[in-house]
Amino acid sequence: EVAVPLVARLTESLGLPGNSAQSIDCARDKYQTRAKLKEANLPTPSNFMIASDEDLPKAEEVVGFPAVLKPVNGAASLGVVRVNTTSELAAKYKEVCSILETCSTTDVHGFHQSDKPKDEDPLVKGIMLEQYLDGDEVDIDVILSDGKVTYAKVTDNLPTHEPWFNETGACTPSILPVAVQRELEEMSVKMCKALGLSSGVMHVEMKYTTNNGPQLIEVNARMGGGPVRDMNLAVWGVDFVEEQLMACVGLPATPPIPSKPIKCLGQYSVNARKS
Repeated sequence: EVAVPLVARLTESLGLPGNSAQSIDCARDKYQTRAKLKEANLPTPSNFMIASDEDLPKAEEVVGFPAVLKPVNGAASLGVVRVNTTSELAAKYKEVCSILETCSTTDVHGFHQSDKPKDEDPLVKGIMLEQYLDGDEVDIDVILSDGKVTYAKVTDNLPTHEPWFNETGACTPSILPVAVQRELEEMSVKMCKALGLSSGVMHVEMKYTTNNGPQLIEVNARMGGGPVRDMNLAVWGVDFVEEQLMACVGLPATPPIPSKPIKCLGQYSVNARKS
């Protein structure tokens, strides 16, 4: 996750194929992402950037409840939590700030607190409050080649464990109506392009909300983690590592896609009660 901005800067400086550092930075910063989507007249949930606890009343006024506290550039959903009341907002903001203090660019999960250098760069640059989204949560895995979409498929996510949104599993191909899948695929591509992304494998997380259709959770300007590569390879025969390598050397990333899925696949994540 934290290597993607560095890679973008290296490819730019060396004149190699790839996405611009500006587009990668925009995707990594969820607050900037929301601003770009708003500029492009694309759907985005209401949100407010929080600089300190003094901003909490204004954030509550703008976003309302239920809402989600979210680091703008974190990793692995660390510090993402639902809040339902003013008192919860204050308590969870303090808790999230405490959690994020343990994380750095070389230790994104805060596993090695005791031997962490005091001058190490923090991982997270800020926290935002965002409108809570209901509805079906999905992943849309996208391949872009020279600005053109060559692959976009929806994976259904099982309901997350709230309030911390721990993932519980996924299944693919999606069982959502075909029209809904197409809407999600088309919107995810529009959002990637609005951020300036044009090349490589993208992992877009969205919800198809009850009243407002597709709404973005986040755009990951990289291949999805966990079982994402294996599931798409097994179900659609598309290898994201291979396609990313093609994009990295400037060759077309245009995988053959079967008209029907090769198989149906699901996975379940067993969450620990405490970590």
